[in-house]
Amino acid sequence: MRTIDRYIIRQLSVPIVFCSATLVLLVLFADVFDRLNEFLKNQAAISDVLRYYLALSPYSFVQTIPWATFLGTVYLLSTFNHHNELLAMKTAGMRITTIAGPMLFTGLVIGVITFIINDRVVPPTSLIAEQIRDEKIEANVEHAKEKMLTDITYFGRNNLLYYIKKLNPENSSLEGLIILTLDKDRHVRQKTIAHTAVMENGAWTLKNASAYGIDRKGRLIGEPKLLLSLPMPEMTETFKDFEKASKEGEFLSYKELKYYLDHLEKSGLTVKTQKVDLQHKLSFPWNSMIMMLICIPFLSRTLTRRGLALTILQCLCIVFGYHTLGAIALALGKSGSIPPFISAWIASFLFAVVGIFYMERANY
Repeated sequence: MRTIDRYIIRQLSVPIVFCSATLVLLVLFADVFDRLNEFLKNQAAISDVLRYYLALSPYSFVQTIPWATFLGTVYLLSTFNHHNELLAMKTAGMRITTIAGPMLFTGLVIGVITFIINDRVVPPTSLIAEQIRDEKIEANVEHAKEKMLTDITYFGRNNLLYYIKKLNPENSSLEGLIILTLDKDRHVRQKTIAHTAVMENGAWTLKNASAYGIDRKGRLIGEPKLLLSLPMPEMTETFKDFEKASKEGEFLSYKELKYYLDHLEKSGLTVKTQKVDLQHKLSFPWNSMIMMLICIPFLSRTLTRRGLALTILQCLCIVFGYHTLGAIALALGKSGSIPPFISAWIASFLFAVVGIFYMERANY
């Protein structure tokens, strides 16, 4: 690696680390002030509060690192412009692609780190934070009305894979239930569908149920059994287990979510919304690199002090446009209007193309 590359990476890494730490602390402090009344009302122990915010830190990092990268890139290029370092590099014959190379390499490394943390660290720590918040911090908080939870996927005990359309806390019932019974090789052997599932005498009973066997090629075996009431002793999960699973669904790793979706899709279920979430898990870590790519072509030009301020504002507007398009695309994908892959990647692709297109203009 050349000396100039090491210099640019070092000068970029310091503000990114500083901005990331600052933004994470701001997010955590904002949550502290938001929950201060709950802490005092429920007399939460300081140790529980510290554990809660420690567990919440990885999630906060993942959510704020794109903006930390954006701010770090703006600071670096503004400093280079102010001290005429960009002009000196260009005068020495360096093209903008050469200057941007180590910066984009840093963005690539940040993307990989973000994906690993989001996929491996965030799911377990977020569940710990949820558990501490529910059991220690909000233990005595009265909720005006319990929400009905929907679209829950859960891999339970005894090799049972559940899909629940609605989870009703008012009567502890499961509505729109589909159960896939898997063998030791994780192949579907039986599919059971029920209108509702209720707890009777300490065990689950399915109402208006149908069940049929499935061979290794996914074909039906025999005629479906239609039953008004079907006891399910193999369902050893409690209602609280399913309630907890509704929260876990947000924090599954990519591999776990893909595993669930593959089985649900093979059983004939529509999983468009979950497919968008799956693709979003792949596209989200690269937000940092895309936001960096948006800044580089505009801030790498030779600018006056006034022109620099206007360009920073322009970059900020473009970044907000990037996030707006991304949010709209995700909403369209979850509604089924556009394919999941396009929904998750369209904003990143378009703005990356724009950044690359304008890169050549930054040589002047």
